[in-house]
Amino acid sequence: MQRDAPCIPGPFAAPVQLPGPVQTSADDWFPTPTADELELYWYAFEGTTSDAEIVRATRASRTAEFSAFTIVPGLSTTANEITPTLTADGLDIMFARNAGTMENLYEAQRASRTQAFGAPAVVTSFPAATLDTAPWLSADGLRLMFVSSRMSTGVGLFETTRASRTDSWTAPAALSVNLETTNEDCPTTSADGLELFFSSNRGDGVTFHVYRATRVALDQPFGAAALVPELSSGRDDIGLRLSNDGRTMYLNYDSVRMGTQNSQMWTATRACE
Repeated sequence: MQRDAPCIPGPFAAPVQLPGPVQTSADDWFPTPTADELELYWYAFEGTTSDAEIVRATRASRTAEFSAFTIVPGLSTTANEITPTLTADGLDIMFARNAGTMENLYEAQRASRTQAFGAPAVVTSFPAATLDTAPWLSADGLRLMFVSSRMSTGVGLFETTRASRTDSWTAPAALSVNLETTNEDCPTTSADGLELFFSSNRGDGVTFHVYRATRVALDQPFGAAALVPELSSGRDDIGLRLSNDGRTMYLNYDSVRMGTQNSQMWTATRACE
């Protein structure tokens, strides 16, 4: 039997805003799809309080519009809950909570996708830095990338692993794409973990654009990062979330990183070459 050739993704098409009631009248950051892309999680500032909340919308098919958001129950406090990421089965969610001068990673789990998440617990497997944020979980929940201030200068990307979802994370290791003089942000990878996208202000030290790097195996370093011009605008391009099939990038495109500019959620797709 003849097997289909593996998909070699080409460049992304021009980003387009997500249509419909999913966009709020305030800032919407880090659009994060489930593996089937029928649910979308992100954090928004629109609601009954002024702090950021993790919210969710649904749709009937990948070609349909997402609904208006609902706040994800059980995750909210008076602090800011931001940058969510989920496993492929939707049973494990991680996010960052910003309270005062610290931003820490939290994790919550559930038994099925029809149930609410349990109480979030702060990640204590490794010592916290002043800033630990923007987590990206692998599909199986055993590999984690995140943004941290634990570099000597700047803010960089780190990676850690665990043997099971109930085990502790190993000591985080800095990714090879980090530059000491710049800030890196919002890592997201292909399902196999070999293709990495992230945002960086390495161009002018101010504006964040999208970069890509690859590696040949999970235990090998990433090669040099290259700008992804089709996803990079004249302003900040952050909140990157690659779909499970690697064909669609969800992101905040042409946004203002400091917020209060009604940041919108966008997608860009790529075909097999």
